[in-house]
Amino acid sequence: MPYTPRYATLGSILVLSFASTIAMWCAAIFLHSPILSLTPSQAGPALLTVLILSFIIAGRSIRSANPLRIAVAVGLLVGLLNLLILGSTLTHSTTTHTLQQTIAQDNSQASPQDSTISSPTQLEIPSEPNQSDQPATGTLKPNAVWTALGSIALTTFLSTIFMTLGTRLKPHCSAAPQPNWLARFGIVTVTAMIPLLLIGGLVTSGRAGMSVPDWPNSYGANMFLLPISAMADSRIFLEHTHRLFGSLVGFTSLTFVAYALLAGPTRRSKIAPTILFLLIAFQGYLGGIRVTQASTILAISHGVLAQLTFALACCIAAWLTSTFQADPTWTMDPKDRRRKTLATAFFHASMFQLILGSVYRHMNAAEIQGAGHALMTHAAFSIFVVILAAIAASTLGSRHTDEPVSHILKLISRSIYVVVSLQFALGMLALGMVMMTNSADQSPPPTAGQLASTPTIPPMQLIIATAHQLNGAFTIALAALGVSWSRRINAAKKMNS
Repeated sequence: MPYTPRYATLGSILVLSFASTIAMWCAAIFLHSPILSLTPSQAGPALLTVLILSFIIAGRSIRSANPLRIAVAVGLLVGLLNLLILGSTLTHSTTTHTLQQTIAQDNSQASPQDSTISSPTQLEIPSEPNQSDQPATGTLKPNAVWTALGSIALTTFLSTIFMTLGTRLKPHCSAAPQPNWLARFGIVTVTAMIPLLLIGGLVTSGRAGMSVPDWPNSYGANMFLLPISAMADSRIFLEHTHRLFGSLVGFTSLTFVAYALLAGPTRRSKIAPTILFLLIAFQGYLGGIRVTQASTILAISHGVLAQLTFALACCIAAWLTSTFQADPTWTMDPKDRRRKTLATAFFHASMFQLILGSVYRHMNAAEIQGAGHALMTHAAFSIFVVILAAIAASTLGSRHTDEPVSHILKLISRSIYVVVSLQFALGMLALGMVMMTNSADQSPPPTAGQLASTPTIPPMQLIIATAHQLNGAFTIALAALGVSWSRRINAAKKMNS
């Protein structure tokens, strides 16, 4: 019997809206990064192209007799969500130099022994030179409301046209079942977390975590209204966009919870997304207080919890699939118990390796004695993790039946081989850079007032360290998926025995 989720129309609107928004945000952040420094006239056509393509792809996924209603609703929701990132262009700008000068003056008045950064919300951001009547940073421009309304209207118009076009590019089949929109929302939530992990890795590796000294505001302005001109320094840009994408992940997970409570077929499908949202909210709080408190423990906790939360999101997306929830009639295999044991061992070993890596990175940044021991232990233990990963992947992929669950295990197995091999290679490159250089990461991350006098991290070192950190998240997620599916098979075995 085909799976027919409840509230299918609502599910399609939410999934397609958030998926299109994530694509738009990724393109906007990349095109507006200080590396490219594109003008609005240069970035605009590229953003419109991304938006149009996302709507065409979204239209191909619609299974409804009234696609026009869905297209309009998707456009409205995408337009509203995009206002969170459009706000940086709707406010009066100020120079990065002025902002940094203000923070530097405030820091110079603080006691050298005081490790707490004074709150810039108490500072009065000065106007640009010779412009004493310049509006304060974060103040909306006179045409801001009309620009926002125009953006929503344009997005709705484009979605109506191109999603309708997308529905015509795929042959309509009235007998085609509705997709499992709840599971797809789980996948969208996972997808939203990937760029957040990437930007977070760049923040950590680029020592940008203290570049914006206040929270939840940014340089005294509302977080969603900080002018883009204030992000000319790449470290300010990374830290601020990390906050913005974190807010998008928070909105995505909150909406995921609301839809799961409506459409979730089981108690577990309602509780799991709720737990995920609470973890994401707590993770955001940890990141915020990390900015105002120079705490190594908070930094380590924030980094480790981010990857655990991502692994949980991947598992929840798997739990919500029709294959996972179906009454199992799978063929039992004598190695099923061993698969669960090895997958669990691989997951715990990966977690220990993650903690060692996080301890080294943040102890080294804070110049705490013992960081070198954590690094050497991390490097030595990686050999054990690689061997265990190979054994676990080989066992997971050895289930030779023509059932969907066996194909899923084989996919996980192949992915573990690729990801762990890449992770080991990246780790060796990162270790080589540490051993051959004095490592620019041996001093604490610069505060806002120290950015001008602190050099940035070399690009190659930044890329390798970030790739190593992001790929580590994929490794732990795959290990967790191996545990989830192997436990599901063993649970089915007990039910059928």
